[in-house]
Amino acid sequence: MRAQLMERIAILRNADMISAFVAGFCQETVDYLLQAKPDAEEERLAMLITHLAMGTQRLVDHKDENPIDQGILEAIKKEPQFPEAELLADTIIDRSGIPFSQTETDFLIIHLCNLLS
Repeated sequence: MRAQLMERIAILRNADMISAFVAGFCQETVDYLLQAKPDAEEERLAMLITHLAMGTQRLVDHKDENPIDQGILEAIKKEPQFPEAELLADTIIDRSGIPFSQTETDFLIIHLCNLLS
C-alpha cells in the first residue's frame, strides 16, 4: 500500500500540481498514518492523501477553499471517530510546519473520520 500511495504523490508532483515541500509532507504523513493505523483501508487513505496534498498546496499558494456546510460539520462532530480524527489532524498539522486554515482543518478531519470508520 505504501508504494501505491507514494506513487500517487509522485504523480501529483511530476504534474506540477504540488510542490516538493508538499510532496515531502504528504510522504511523511503516509508513513505516520500507516504507523498509527496499519489496518487503514487503502482507498480511503489514498483519498485522504490526495485531498491533503491539494489542500496543503492551496495553503502554500494562499488560496482559500469554500468552507464546509455547518450542518455537515455538526453531523461529523457527532461521529464516534471525531475525537480520534481531531487528534490525528492536530498531529498532522503540527508536523506540516505551516498554519492550516479552519476550512482545510475541517476537511482533513472529515477525511480522517472517513478513514477511521
